[in-house]
Parts: sequence; C-alpha cells; structure tokens
Amino acid sequence: MRIKNLSVILLGTALTLPSLSFAASFPCDQSQACLTQAPNRLEQKQAVPLQRSKGLSDLIQNLKLSEEQSMMLYHVVQKQMPEVSQTVRNLEQAQATLRNMAVNKQYDETVVNLLAQTIAENTANLAILQVQREYEVLSMLTPEQAKRYQQLAAQNAL
Repeated sequence: MRIKNLSVILLGTALTLPSLSFAASFPCDQSQACLTQAPNRLEQKQAVPLQRSKGLSDLIQNLKLSEEQSMMLYHVVQKQMPEVSQTVRNLEQAQATLRNMAVNKQYDETVVNLLAQTIAENTANLAILQVQREYEVLSMLTPEQAKRYQQLAAQNAL
C-alpha cells in the first residue's frame, strides 16, 4: 500500500472518530503522554465519564414519534448493536496498536498496512451500518417526520 493511500485512510479515520461518543469525551492534545495514557481497555473507558450524546430519546422527542414508532426505532438500533459494538472494538484495538507502535518507535510496514486496512474496513462497516439504520428509520416515518429528520441531519443535530 502506498503512503498516500495510507495517509488518506488514516485521515478518514481521524475525521470519523470524533463522531463516536467515547472519542469525543476523551480530551487529548496529541502529546506523547496523552497518547500513552488514553484508555484502551473497556475497564478504563468505563471510568471516563461520557458526554451526553444525542440518543434515541432526543430523536424520539425531536421527531414526535408514536409509541409504536419508538419501539420500532429501538428494535432497529438493538438489532445492529452487537455488530456495531464489535466493529468499534476492532477499530479501537487497531488504532491503539498503531498508536503504541508509534509511541514505542516500532515500525513494521507490513503490520502498519494490515492495521490501516483493518481501520479502513471497520470505518467503512460503521458507515454502512449507519446508512442501513437511517434507511430503516426513514421508512417508518411519516412524511412530516421524514422532513424533520432531514432538517436535523442537515444541521448535524442527529
């Protein structure tokens, strides 16, 4: 893999990660101390207080969903939860390994390429899951709710 391709993949990942609620909740100034102290195990992550993200309750309230629509939305999200969780774990593990390689000054091009590919694949998988989820959500909304959903999406309020 060429360096240019790798840098594009890593840039895409860097732009995607802040949208994950955990990534946004952990302040990091990119210093070596921050990078080596960033939590990379579940126990460490659970100790970091998460910022309140816009979740299902906000979406239900903003779109004024009926009880039936709320349950359908909940089921759509729950159906994807195992795959989303595993994908995020894979992504975080690959990123932590890359970070540790850099901090420890260990560079192996083969390993870096494999990790970059893993990051790209998992980032793409998250994007696919998001589009699938949005498609299912939009299919259950009334025309007025769908219009409101599109307005919220345009404002990045979802």
